[in-house]
Amino acid sequence: MNRPILAILLDRLVLLSLSVLVPCCAWTWTTINGICPSSCLCEVHNSSLSVSFYSRKNIDEEQLSEQIDSLLSSNLMYRYLTNGQLEELWITDTPLMHIPRSVCRLTTLQALVLYKNPLTRLPDNCFTNLTAMASLTVEFSHITKLQDRVFDGLRKLKVLDLNNNNITKLQDRIFDRLRMLQILVINNNCISSIGLRAFDGLSKLRLLELRGNHIVQLHDGILDGLHMLKTLDASHNLISSIGSRVFSGSSMRNDLNYVNLSYNRIKTLNSWPIYIGINQTVKIDLKNNNVHHFTNTMKWKESCGIRKVQFDLLLERNPITLSISDLLRGWDMNISSIWCSSPPIMMLYSTIMNYVYFDCDCLDLLTFSLRLPAKVYRGGVICNRYLILNQDNAVPLDQFVCELTERCPSGCRCVHRPANATLHIYCSNTNLTVLPLELPELPKRYTKYKLDFSNNRLLRRLEHRDYFVNTSILDVSNSDIQITESSKIWNSIIKILHVNLYGNKLTSFPQSIISYNITTVKLNIAQNPWDCSCDNKWMSRWLKSIAERLTDKVLCYNPPRLRGKSIILTNEKEFCVDPNAQASKRAWIISMSSVVDVVVVLLSVIAIFYRLRVKLYTKWKFRPFDRDECPGEDMDYDVFLCCSSLDDQPIGSRILDLIEANGYRVCYHERDFMPGLIMDNIEAAVTRSKRTVCILTDNFIRRFVYVFIISLFCGLFLCVCRDGVSRNVIL
Repeated sequence: MNRPILAILLDRLVLLSLSVLVPCCAWTWTTINGICPSSCLCEVHNSSLSVSFYSRKNIDEEQLSEQIDSLLSSNLMYRYLTNGQLEELWITDTPLMHIPRSVCRLTTLQALVLYKNPLTRLPDNCFTNLTAMASLTVEFSHITKLQDRVFDGLRKLKVLDLNNNNITKLQDRIFDRLRMLQILVINNNCISSIGLRAFDGLSKLRLLELRGNHIVQLHDGILDGLHMLKTLDASHNLISSIGSRVFSGSSMRNDLNYVNLSYNRIKTLNSWPIYIGINQTVKIDLKNNNVHHFTNTMKWKESCGIRKVQFDLLLERNPITLSISDLLRGWDMNISSIWCSSPPIMMLYSTIMNYVYFDCDCLDLLTFSLRLPAKVYRGGVICNRYLILNQDNAVPLDQFVCELTERCPSGCRCVHRPANATLHIYCSNTNLTVLPLELPELPKRYTKYKLDFSNNRLLRRLEHRDYFVNTSILDVSNSDIQITESSKIWNSIIKILHVNLYGNKLTSFPQSIISYNITTVKLNIAQNPWDCSCDNKWMSRWLKSIAERLTDKVLCYNPPRLRGKSIILTNEKEFCVDPNAQASKRAWIISMSSVVDVVVVLLSVIAIFYRLRVKLYTKWKFRPFDRDECPGEDMDYDVFLCCSSLDDQPIGSRILDLIEANGYRVCYHERDFMPGLIMDNIEAAVTRSKRTVCILTDNFIRRFVYVFIISLFCGLFLCVCRDGVSRNVIL
């Protein structure tokens, strides 16, 4: 019995015992004199009033009722109450056969306890005024029937205790108005008939006790609607039959965790304990019945599938003669699918066995314990194999797997693990060259694939597969993935919860991946030769945006200058700019600018020197052409001075004197030409002189230009030395 749920009821019972058995505890109660009914003890505590009959004298029931009416109407009594309001009323051990009418006018009353009064019925139209009532207890009375709509008005009632009366029947909708009721106790009555809709409307009921009655059958649907029911106690009855839908209908949705049907006459146990143990732990007490075998007319396997079931079944003192294996076969349990989670626990009259059942055809995981008569254990083997428990004694669910062969890729292993709703495809190191085109069908719509295609060095292409949409884990690590089928494949891959592409040969993502909605929780793309060139500079920004999803560092491989550097820590400028190349370029520009500066300076010096050459030659007496250009030749003259005879005086003679004054040998036509043709003399003068100087004047041009031109055409002025040095003709 759940302690928080029963706290109110237990508190009421404790207070009731104190009121009845310990009236001497006056330090918590204030006695009222003068207005208390004769032969009664009236006590007040806070907002509570207790009226108990202590005399053994015969007293008129009508007179007592009138005196109680007078008490409850007295202003004097209300002076003793906190805030002048009566919230709790106890009437104990009186000869009252009817509830005084004044009780029906106590609109502030929250709890009413009528204990050991010979009441024969509850009053009609009384509780309609008690709208604040939260607890009603009528115990050890003579009530035989609950009339229709007797509880109208008790909209806030949470606890109803009708123990130890003579009620024989619970008709349909008798509790229909008690929408807030949480505890209903009707133990030790004479109930033999319960209407199928007797408990309609009790959607908040948590505790139902029908112990010690004459119930012979629980009909289908009797518990429908009790979705919050946690405890059902129908022990010490005459129950021999339980409808197949009592625990498998709509009541499957409730929180039932304790069922006590002990001390009844149940002979055959159907598979309903499995239904009420779905997704919770339930204790079922069936000791002291006539159970001797199990049956499965409810056919629980037809509706099974990936559920966790846990229940404890107490079957002590039942006439079970079958072995454990035969007993469980009655529930269609395959013995080869049953494990023992612990050794048997031997007790004096019983044995406790803890089992785990899992069948690949069903996928339900049943964890249950059986407490059976000790003779069942002595009758043979009760367990064929034991589970290997973890250190904390937890059951490792990976022991419950189902091998699948249909559509399983060649060389792979396909395993369905119902415990975590996954279908594992183990294709690691199987020399795959392409991803499998098909996989085994998922057993349930919520089951997901877990794909292990790792360590396949022949797998070079990542292609789209339709099963990606139902995949929770994709592992293609340590393979040789270099390219993808298209950019769209990434749209399906980044929607898988866990993706592992570690240790492949991927160099970049398609830039369109930025626009995709990524739902991947964990992504491992480390140890790939990522290209950190300028075209991929966007990757840094994108990887930063999903950094919390990355399980390992993503490092650049190319170019070499960025190798080993985290892409996330690399800014976009570094993708495009090489600092070393920039430094070399700057150094080259600086050096070239220096060279240009030197050349400009040199050219400037040369230009200046050229412009000032005459002054420099004159001042420093530097004659760059004053040298023998034809060394080793036997030349008669250093220079042939050619001019017009009309210019002999004064130009020719003066220049002749100046040249000869410097020690040069000069051939001059007025002096050195021989009689004969002038052309012959010119030819001889040119060939016998190191240089030829022509004085160009108007006279020279008019008289000798034709001779000069002819000489040019004849090559006289193009003579060269033997070593190839030309003889300068200075005009």
